[in-house]
Amino acid sequence: MTLDWSDLRLVLAVARAGSYAAAARRLGLDQSTVYRRVTTLERSLATPLFERSADGRAPTATGAAVVQAAEAMEREVEGLDARLAGERQRLEGSLRVTAPDDLGARLLLPLLARFRQREPGIRLELVLDNRAVSLTRREADVALRATSNPPESTVGRCIGPIGWAGYAIPALAGRDPAALDWIAWEEGAGSPLVARRLAGLASRERIVLRSNSLLNQLLAAEAGIGAALLPCVLGESSPALQRILPRGPAESGQLWLLTHSDLRRNPRVRALLDFLYEALRAKAADLAGPED
Repeated sequence: MTLDWSDLRLVLAVARAGSYAAAARRLGLDQSTVYRRVTTLERSLATPLFERSADGRAPTATGAAVVQAAEAMEREVEGLDARLAGERQRLEGSLRVTAPDDLGARLLLPLLARFRQREPGIRLELVLDNRAVSLTRREADVALRATSNPPESTVGRCIGPIGWAGYAIPALAGRDPAALDWIAWEEGAGSPLVARRLAGLASRERIVLRSNSLLNQLLAAEAGIGAALLPCVLGESSPALQRILPRGPAESGQLWLLTHSDLRRNPRVRALLDFLYEALRAKAADLAGPED
C-alpha cells in the first residue's frame, strides 16, 4: 500500500503528544477525526501502531518504525519548504555600479562575476568613469571610490588605504627618475598629491604622455612609453612592469564602498555591499602595497 503523508503526520503527532486528545489539540482537529484516521491506517497495515500505557498512548514496535519513517519524511518536507522559501526570497532586479576605470577593469569585474553566480537574479550595470558619478542623483546605486572624504549623503565601509609607487618596464629600471620619460594625468585630473609627487621627480618637459584614464597610463607604461606613478594593486600585478620607486603616501586616500543613505536597507544593495566588502578586504594588503 501507499502511505499518505497526512496520515503519517497524525501518527507522529499522537506519538509526540502521548494521546489522541492532545494530538488533536495540537493539530486543531477533532479527537474523533484523529482516532478514526489512525485506526483506519492500522487496519490497512493489519497491525496496531499504538498501545495503552501509563502515560496515555505509546507506539508499538511497528508504530515506532512508522514514527521513524514519518520523522524522516517530515525533515524532507521541511527542507523542501525552506528551499522553496529561499527561491521565493531570491533577490531580483538591477543594480548600477560605478568605479574608476582601472579598479573597475582589473579589480571589480572578477568580483562581480562571482557575485552573479551567487545572486543570478540580479542584473548589473557597470559604469567605469573617473569622475565622481553622483549617488545623490541616483546615477549609480553602489560606488567603489578612492577618497579621503566620502560625501555626507552617502554611507559605506572603508576597505583600506591605497598605496602608490613608481613603475616602468625593466629596460628603464635603475635610471635616475629625473632622466626618465613620464606618463601622467591630464592637467587638472587625478589626485593633487600624485601630481605633487611627480613634480618632485621630473620636470614638466619629461612628461611625454598625459591621459584622463589611469588604465591608459598603466597600458602606456607597459608599452614602454615611460614610467608612471600607479596604485600598487595595478603595478604589482602587471607582468610587464617592475617597481622603480618605493611606495609613497596614500595619494588617493582610502578605498571606499559607498551607497546613498536612502538605499542602505535595500536588500540588493545590502547583498552587493556585504559581498564586495568581504572580497575586497581579502585584498587589503595588495591595495596598500608592499613594504619597502
